[in-house]
Amino acid sequence: MDTEDFTDKELLDACIQGDEKSWDVFVNKNTNLIYHTIRQVLNTYGIELRTQQKNDIHNNLLLFLIKDDYKKLRQYDGRNSCSVSSWLSVVTSNFVLNVVKKQKSQVPLNSTTDSVHEIEDLTECREPRPDEGLLIKEYNELINELVSELNANDMLFVELFYRKGLAPESIAEILSTSVNNVYSKKARIKKKLIKIAKKKNFLQDF
Repeated sequence: MDTEDFTDKELLDACIQGDEKSWDVFVNKNTNLIYHTIRQVLNTYGIELRTQQKNDIHNNLLLFLIKDDYKKLRQYDGRNSCSVSSWLSVVTSNFVLNVVKKQKSQVPLNSTTDSVHEIEDLTECREPRPDEGLLIKEYNELINELVSELNANDMLFVELFYRKGLAPESIAEILSTSVNNVYSKKARIKKKLIKIAKKKNFLQDF
């Protein structure tokens, strides 16, 4: 089968096997998506970069994907029917957000502690709040375990809305959707997290 006829998953697998032609096809196929995501995240934080700087982010991301024997690419597993493009959008967004973090002196970011408290609210379901003596580290691990069960798109939403504290309007811009859909997605994710928490016996019905 010609490389051009591969499915996205087959193409990714071929890249991991070190096939140079497949990697070229992968880059050509996804480069517009990567640049689009880079621009959206930078615009959200009001950061203006020269074309060359955006190119550097793009190229560094590609290097990140293949670093250590394609370690990042190997993490894609298609869980919850997540497409390669959706997964790549999440990876790119997180990569750019890390670039933004390095410019904290120029771009104010919301407190991580405040964001954690907002995520805590997601798992409230007729249950008392965690004991005050519970270590924040332990509770964060619990939250991370719940979030890890979400699909890539939902994980990106949690990252943007709760952990980064972006406004609904900014998230709508990044995800190419409406503000109303952002609020609807927030409600759906809350229900998903509660369901996951109950399944793991973190919460119980009365």
